[in-house]
Amino acid sequence: MENVKEVILLGGMSGTGKTTCCLQIAKAYPEARVYYIDTDGSAERVLRLEFPEVKNITYARTLDWDSCSKAIKGVKDAGLKRGDWVMVDLIDNIWTYDQRDFIKQIYGADESEYLMQRRLEMKERGKKAILTHNPQDWSIMSTRYMELLYILWYRLHAHLIATTSISEAPGGAYPESLKAKQFYGSLEKDFGFRYDGHKENLYRFESHLVLAQDRNGYYLTTVKERGSRVRRMLKRVPLHNFVLQYLYPVAGFPIPSKVG
Repeated sequence: MENVKEVILLGGMSGTGKTTCCLQIAKAYPEARVYYIDTDGSAERVLRLEFPEVKNITYARTLDWDSCSKAIKGVKDAGLKRGDWVMVDLIDNIWTYDQRDFIKQIYGADESEYLMQRRLEMKERGKKAILTHNPQDWSIMSTRYMELLYILWYRLHAHLIATTSISEAPGGAYPESLKAKQFYGSLEKDFGFRYDGHKENLYRFESHLVLAQDRNGYYLTTVKERGSRVRRMLKRVPLHNFVLQYLYPVAGFPIPSKVG
């Protein structure tokens, strides 16, 4: 598989098939090694019950900042090559774990305790509560997130696919940068959602797709695409198999030896 490195962000609400799409790749290309980082522990069950024949996955269960950091840094030593895959299930959780760990280390409290204390302090001062961190805190948390994810984005030859949760986009509640405002504005106008997690995910992933579900089934839509693939963007295509509907016809991967 000599394709140019894929850097794919796959968004969707809970239960829309994000994990299944990732595991379909592992099944379709058994010759590829897959390093799977599961940030909420749900993929293990899907793998065991729905893809028991898939044996090319190295699985890492990562439920906090330390385990995420260890797993991602471990990818560098996993010997992955061009054509292999790194899969991160719910990359938005890593940003959440980053903040929780920072609060624990700096303020000596769990996130809920910290926010409650902030709220009580503001109540005593008679101010309206705006529960946020100071700019220096945000900068530190963001820097270490970027340094960690930089490994996946730029240090590896292996393909990368990450899933992320999405939320309905509230009108006007955009990030501060103009670029992010424009992108989020387009998402809200055209699709009615925004990605959860760190805003840099918008720019570092080259292909953005989103999964949706209604009573008639599951659908796959391209939100952002690289280069000439713009001509092959998908618009609410009924989803049957991610490999056959995206990787093969759009990304130019070889016809898979197995389909799942």
